[in-house]
Amino acid sequence: MKTSHLVLIAGVLVSSACQGDIRTWDADDPPTMTAPGLDHGTSDPPDLATGSDMSTSQDMPGIPGMDMATTEDMGESPTTPHIPSGNELSPRQSELFMCASGEVVPSPARLRLLDRQEWRRNVSVSNPVADLSPFDSLQSHPFSTYVEGESINQEILDVYINMSGVAADAWKGPGDWERSLRWSSPFKSNPMLVANVGLISCLVDERQPTPDDACLNDVLTLLLEKAVLYRPAKQEEVDALVAYARAALDREVEPVTRAQRRDTVRQIVQAAWMTTGALFRREGFDNPANADGISTLSDGELAQALAYALGNVSPGAVVPGSSNARGAFPSIIDALEAGTIARPETIEAIVYEYAARDDVTNVNRSVYAMSDGVLNFFREWLGYMSYRELTKDAPHATTAYEDNVSQLGTTYHFAVNGPRHSGSSYEPMLFQQLDAVIARVLFEDRDVFKQLLTTRQYYVSADVGKDGGSPHWLYNLENSTEPTQEGRWVNVPSDQRAGVLTHPAWLASHALNFENDPNPVHRGKWIRENLLCGVVPEVPITVEAALDPETKDQSTRARVKAKTEQEGCAGCHSLMNPLGYPFETYNHVGIMRADDHGSPPDGSSLLANMPDPSLDGPVRNAVEMSEKFADSQYVKRCFIRQNFRYYMGRDETMADACVLSQMEEAYDRQGSYREMLTALFTSPAFLERRHETPGGNP
Repeated sequence: MKTSHLVLIAGVLVSSACQGDIRTWDADDPPTMTAPGLDHGTSDPPDLATGSDMSTSQDMPGIPGMDMATTEDMGESPTTPHIPSGNELSPRQSELFMCASGEVVPSPARLRLLDRQEWRRNVSVSNPVADLSPFDSLQSHPFSTYVEGESINQEILDVYINMSGVAADAWKGPGDWERSLRWSSPFKSNPMLVANVGLISCLVDERQPTPDDACLNDVLTLLLEKAVLYRPAKQEEVDALVAYARAALDREVEPVTRAQRRDTVRQIVQAAWMTTGALFRREGFDNPANADGISTLSDGELAQALAYALGNVSPGAVVPGSSNARGAFPSIIDALEAGTIARPETIEAIVYEYAARDDVTNVNRSVYAMSDGVLNFFREWLGYMSYRELTKDAPHATTAYEDNVSQLGTTYHFAVNGPRHSGSSYEPMLFQQLDAVIARVLFEDRDVFKQLLTTRQYYVSADVGKDGGSPHWLYNLENSTEPTQEGRWVNVPSDQRAGVLTHPAWLASHALNFENDPNPVHRGKWIRENLLCGVVPEVPITVEAALDPETKDQSTRARVKAKTEQEGCAGCHSLMNPLGYPFETYNHVGIMRADDHGSPPDGSSLLANMPDPSLDGPVRNAVEMSEKFADSQYVKRCFIRQNFRYYMGRDETMADACVLSQMEEAYDRQGSYREMLTALFTSPAFLERRHETPGGNP
């Protein structure tokens, strides 16, 4: 049987290829493997969904008629020479933005394993068990979009098999057909299923005649195209799933009960979710490579790439809370169907439509919002959601609210969890407040990088009474804000805060439990690595990286200086401490200090040996340091590099100089984030993929 698609089935993954990493191959030469125990035409497939059969992946079969395959990670082999990338290249950053050759090198052709969030959205169900998907990105990756080393081992597969069977309940049918669409079923939460209820009923309604091949062909084509592959299904893919479904139906015992049919449908849906298309997305395998080993993304691959970049989901996947059966990114679907998806003007229009908008109708939220992919970039790069996982002792410490311990504790509790109005309406949590600040800057789309670091327009929760604390205290504001979309926007004092780095969400996320913990080290390390694209060496195993407990009553600055400015520590800490001291005017939850252990709060620092000489010199506090960063070309270029990494899912190398140069040129015209993204998404780095030639060279 001739096939060009790649399919992953659990049994083959474990028994034939697993025990190791997933592997990749060229689409024109895929390996073919036979699933053990299930040949074409088998009439008795094992149950893929019942509890007793789902306890192990060892007995999972393949779907008849589909090729079996393994995949390979994109890591370097022991004989591959090391190619400097990422922050290693920062001493040569100026070269990274010089397009000497004029050529943009495409990324490698690859399969990209979906992460937990992406899979959850793609299966289009409301069942909360889908959140138990085990596909977490590697902790070593700087962004969730990276693919190198991502794999499925047996432990991950066992979890996936068990939870996916329960998640497949959404396709089991409404349960009470006489009540039309007024049933208590996950089915009703999927507008695509509701819109196609007549078509689906021939399979899910056990009272109808046994489904014929025409019924199965129609229903399973819908399943593959709208809940698994999100592209036109090949007939061989449909035929294979039809054969599997027919075998599952043949196992039913007359008279067929509702429970039997629901269990059969669950098996069929779960089998579809075991294919590669449900777990991976393809980049560069649909079109043949040219003589140089370069292939262009097909229209379908490009549609997926754009949707994942902007929204972490396939085009057409169900949007929670939406009644639109067309699903996510209808404009991408329109362009795909019209055959215009690859035109630069189409890509530009898609970026402008989805990247940032001002149409949020929830009265407790800002009108400004970003697409989920863009939002995730900023959340992951800035790391400002980490405070939710951290314990904070005495949020009032060193602030002006020492006499309001209980109320400030309540305030910070709701900054983490969200103060609630009557009913189910919540004020925005601290990270959502920073989301709004960033979204507004992106929507206005002028001098974006500078505005991110210097804006004084903050979105603040409204005061909902004593049960909600006093949100304005977190920002050192005198008065509470009005509970309206416009009223929640405030101008923070210009000498106290500027941009994202002085926002309480960022400050609390990059600090520890106590106000005088080594918070400057953590904040300074983030600045060095993520805003300056620098390298901080790992702590030697011989060094005890902890402040001395006998200094616990001293200020942070005193404690850190005493511990880190000694021989053996000063070298590395000189890269971090000066960048962290300016934030010492704020405590560990980001509130302005009123007093610092008997002395006035001190944010002064001397920046020296900075990668941009214009950054050298004294700064009074984090506001002044942020303003210096905002005017630095070097820091702006690091920001561009971080965007490249997230959206391309890999570190930059010197071969990416031309696309980085193009991104900078596009951004510099008016400081537009959308223009910068458009330059990336219309470049060969994004639109093309390279394959290894027989000689091993790209």
